[in-house]
Amino acid sequence: MKKLNLILAILFLFLIYSNAEAQLLAKYTADEGLETAIEFTKSDLDFQSPVLTAVATMKQEVEASGITVKPGMSITNGKSEAWVYVILDEDTEETAVVGVIKIFVAFQALDLSNQSGFEVPGFVSEPITGNWIDSEEIVDDVSANSTYQNYIKANPTAEPQTSALSVNTTNSMYMMNYPYWINTFGENEDLVCYTDALTGETDCQTLSNVKYVESITNSFAPNPTNNYINIKLNNNTSKFDNIRIVDIFGNTVYESRNPNITQINVTSLANGSYTIMYEYNNKIEIEKLLIQK
Repeated sequence: MKKLNLILAILFLFLIYSNAEAQLLAKYTADEGLETAIEFTKSDLDFQSPVLTAVATMKQEVEASGITVKPGMSITNGKSEAWVYVILDEDTEETAVVGVIKIFVAFQALDLSNQSGFEVPGFVSEPITGNWIDSEEIVDDVSANSTYQNYIKANPTAEPQTSALSVNTTNSMYMMNYPYWINTFGENEDLVCYTDALTGETDCQTLSNVKYVESITNSFAPNPTNNYINIKLNNNTSKFDNIRIVDIFGNTVYESRNPNITQINVTSLANGSYTIMYEYNNKIEIEKLLIQK
């Protein structure tokens, strides 16, 4: 999820357990660990009215205590070795980030809120209401989508890179103030699936659906970057109508219509993969941007 530094979060989770315990890690669906996260905020953080605002996990191997951990939701059963829950106390408006793992049959939680480099994305602000479907259920919904089916035929081993549940407050392509499960596929997040968290209705989009313009060659450097990128355009007019930086969930995190812009400050953006979209004569060219601080 945007700016949820899940890799760091999961790393902290597993560093607190021994090798023997780590070998007993069991995968589970997102809803299974929610009660543990809620009860943890009550007992350890003194939350009076805890409510869920986000759930997320990310596929990337993590080395901890000599054990290779493989979090990330499986597209076959909707389970992961670790989930991160963002919990809001409606009484105090305090937010906690709680990581949960399952060792054999018991769930264990850890407060990740004050871990260095870990932050809650700004758009995660609304409680998730209604009887939202569990991660196990969205597997069937995503698998039935025709765009996903075409994608998986070309990428038969693809698993979700990121899986997240939150209320949509930024992407106008979908219902605002409404909960969605979002799954991204491919190393460059080239497939994104939005699943209605209450009904299961799913819409998937691929970057390949965007029409490229061969006559435009845009470039920027450095990549990866940690503070600024310098824009260099090489086309017939050396100008564009619009430039946007978009996160993996389709949220625009930067936009400019200044055709003379040569540098963009990205220091406010957290680590992760982004897409730069250049719009020119109603056409679009896409390039990937990686931010590493």
